[in-house]
Amino acid sequence: MLTQIPLPDAIAAKLKPELAKGEEVRFKVASDLTEELKFGERWLVVTNRRILIFGTHGHNGSSRPAITPLKGIVTALIYPVVGGGVLVVRTREGSIPLIHFTNSLSAHFAEAAKGIQQLAKRKELELATDLRPIRCPKCGRLLPDPNERCPFCIKYLQAIGRIVKYLKPYALYTLFTILMTASVTLVQMIPPRITQAIVDRVIPNKDYALLGYLVLGLLAIHVITMLVSMYNGRQLSWLGGKVGTDIRANVFQAVERLSMKYFDRRHVGAIMHRVMNDSGQLQNFLIDGFPYVAQNSILLIFILVILLQYSPLLTLLIMIPVPFMILGEYLFWKFVRTMQHKAWNQYSLLYNRLSESISGVRVVKAFSQEEQEITRFNRQNTKLFQSQYTVDKFWSVFSPSMAFFVTSGSLIVWYMGGYKVLNEEMTLGKLLAFNQYLWMFYGPLQWFNQVNNWMTRAFAGAERIFETIDTSPEVYDPADSVPLKDFKGAVEFKHVTFSYEKGKPALDDVSFKINPGEMIGLVGKSGSGKSTLLSLLCKFYEADEGEILIDGIPIQKVRLEDLRQNIGLVLQDPFLFGSSIYDNISYSRPDATAAEVINAARSSNAHEFIMNKADSYDTRVGERGNRLSGGEKQRISIARAILHNPRILILDEATSSVDSETESKIQQALDRLVMARTTLVAAHRLSTLRNADRIFVMEEGKLAEVGTHEQLLAKKGMYTRLVRAQEKAWRKSKKHLSIAQ
Repeated sequence: MLTQIPLPDAIAAKLKPELAKGEEVRFKVASDLTEELKFGERWLVVTNRRILIFGTHGHNGSSRPAITPLKGIVTALIYPVVGGGVLVVRTREGSIPLIHFTNSLSAHFAEAAKGIQQLAKRKELELATDLRPIRCPKCGRLLPDPNERCPFCIKYLQAIGRIVKYLKPYALYTLFTILMTASVTLVQMIPPRITQAIVDRVIPNKDYALLGYLVLGLLAIHVITMLVSMYNGRQLSWLGGKVGTDIRANVFQAVERLSMKYFDRRHVGAIMHRVMNDSGQLQNFLIDGFPYVAQNSILLIFILVILLQYSPLLTLLIMIPVPFMILGEYLFWKFVRTMQHKAWNQYSLLYNRLSESISGVRVVKAFSQEEQEITRFNRQNTKLFQSQYTVDKFWSVFSPSMAFFVTSGSLIVWYMGGYKVLNEEMTLGKLLAFNQYLWMFYGPLQWFNQVNNWMTRAFAGAERIFETIDTSPEVYDPADSVPLKDFKGAVEFKHVTFSYEKGKPALDDVSFKINPGEMIGLVGKSGSGKSTLLSLLCKFYEADEGEILIDGIPIQKVRLEDLRQNIGLVLQDPFLFGSSIYDNISYSRPDATAAEVINAARSSNAHEFIMNKADSYDTRVGERGNRLSGGEKQRISIARAILHNPRILILDEATSSVDSETESKIQQALDRLVMARTTLVAAHRLSTLRNADRIFVMEEGKLAEVGTHEQLLAKKGMYTRLVRAQEKAWRKSKKHLSIAQ
């Protein structure tokens, strides 16, 4: 919500002295363009009295803000310009352009215009709460992706706590793995001690027997370490794989239950990336990253204790580089983290580009746009390279710097330790053992920055996963649900308003009643609201205002399963799964018998062409049904609806994309399908609606006309114009056809 956006400290400092007594900020929103129309930041702050514009660049950044009183404002509007828009207020004296912005902020400034109008007319301020934020509501930073959470506000402990919950079913395996990891770590403490014994006891005394025992001891340690590591690796692979499987299943289950609004805002490739890649990142961390962190954390503690036993002075000296290493890592990650998240975002965009190009390969080839797609892919691929290379450049400086600090600690040990050996304050064996422990101590510290990167990737992926899981699903079984017994199919819309985007209603105050068994035709220009009306009836979306009743029961109180079990849907572009024809027909009723499936195919005029296929009902239809013609896909879709046997039937342009002969066969199938059912038919071909009981004419989201075909023609209104335009187009096409012949 606009009121929750935090102001930057610099803007807040400028605002404070400007506010008069009794004046309070009602909402604020940031633009991404300066007064000079360059990329930068400006703030629109609206109080209960005035509109203030604060800049951070140009002359407006150092002087007082531009001020426009609310009193006298008649209206506030958004004017589109190339690549963005401008917020303009109109007064009785004229128009005042306030602030420019890019397209990415259009929805926010549309709400701002709405808010200014409300305040100017002294109305209650009502702003949308479901806008995609451009900035993090906690820290105020720009989000790499408006659909994602802020990477800087990831709660690592909370994420770890949720990940641990996935380990609960495998608690014994997890505990055993931790014990194995600890045992391997403890065994690794022994070799430096053996080295000390060889140098201090074996070599001076020429004790061959002890040498043999110690070397055999080293061999035994290496064998034990190898065997335990192999076993532990298998256990971790199994554990990580099971947790990854559970997470993917959990995410997919959540995705399947989400509302259509979630999918409207996200690319298919981004959702696939979330289910597969993000869960994969988390799985890899559990298999490799978590054991590394656990093992080396234990290692550091034990080694520090051992080093203090050897020489407190040397231990203190080798700790000198450690603060510099920690500070270096902190500064490095503070600087690189943003760039790293941008690189991950570019990777996601490239994934989207690849998914979209492959999914639309037929369109690409139909218009010979292969080169354009290659260019677009390469452009995004280059952006990914540039963002990743920027990060890698810093890594190339940071890693050698860490290596330098490690080496400097080693040099301190050699000098001071060598001095102690020469003065006979320490044995050579102790020095060599100390040096071995030193490298074991510095090693994890040096690579913990890599683990930090690893953890950041994994937890950022975990945050995206948990965001999906936490997103409110469709309400399948409302607490006050009313069972649909003896479903009749009566439908009523009462003053229904709905918008996909705030301020742009797709349906505006629509009201009507449909009796059980009545056939209703829906006509209107593209974008008039026909498909939106049908989507609301299917409860793909919730109405913003008004009420939808099914058999007199508010649709919000109807169990989703009850509703959709009684609604059949046949779309203009039917979706078929890449399995067999039989599987696609029986999808609406998996428990249907073979005889019922075949009868449904007969009723849809599909049985004949199915039997002409080499594998008949076992024929694989290919991805999205690409091995079938448009008419064949449509008839299979109708067979699926017939098998479903719904009380309410929705036909959305079901015959608009087929030839006349196929349309005739489909129309025969539809005539059988609509019998004794409440039917809503959206169609461009008005001839298909002559038998409708009533026809609803939609115009710009409103119900413009209602009546039978003859009644509407008699009115000589919009329906008459649509019929005449279609007849004119038909005569014109017929004339062209006769000339061509």
